[in-house]
Amino acid sequence: MSRPEKFKTVLGQRLSTFRKQLGYEQRPAFAKILGVSVVTLGNYERGDREPELQFLLLYAKNFNANLHWLVTGKGDRFITEAELSPPRDKRERDKTALQKAVTAVEAGLGGSYVPPGKKAELIELACAVLKDSKAESLRKLISLLATLPKP
Repeated sequence: MSRPEKFKTVLGQRLSTFRKQLGYEQRPAFAKILGVSVVTLGNYERGDREPELQFLLLYAKNFNANLHWLVTGKGDRFITEAELSPPRDKRERDKTALQKAVTAVEAGLGGSYVPPGKKAELIELACAVLKDSKAESLRKLISLLATLPKP
């Protein structure tokens, strides 16, 4: 029979609770997934040591843990699917900007051959200009266009 766990910190208790709710009663398999030693995991769970942010990010990366819940106990334990992906309108804006950039670069080249790497760079810069209108992106685009052979 194992001894009852004693927690020195609320964060450590949450880490332990989270692991157990995922079905990992023992630390070894869970520690392996996180890529840390069982001793390290135990130190964090008991509250003997405070985990670094990089360690907490492993919970988010591997198990979709909500870091806000881990640290404060507030909110949902897991990040929802909606929180994992960018808002639909942002994805649509990015897609539209990319489509416009491809069209603009193709039209600007007028059928001239440009190596694929250069063409990709042109499209990337054109997309950046269309998405955020940063002067630096526009300057880079103009500089790159000046290096291309004339049709």
